[in-house]
Amino acid sequence: GGRVQVRDVIRGSSFLGSEDPRTHFGLGEVAVLDCLVVRWPSGRRQVVRSPAVDRYLTVVED
Repeated sequence: GGRVQVRDVIRGSSFLGSEDPRTHFGLGEVAVLDCLVVRWPSGRRQVVRSPAVDRYLTVVED
């Protein structure tokens, strides 16, 4: 069994306000990921297989 991490990214809006949509997953010494699963507000589930580590990854809903 692998390790699972969960983050909620909630985008709100306010007058002249903004929130950073980025989220951080601390992987420690992990060098390889099996997959990244994104559950979008639309209800869709998107799987990114073998994403790169130690960098920003941009995921856009299909």
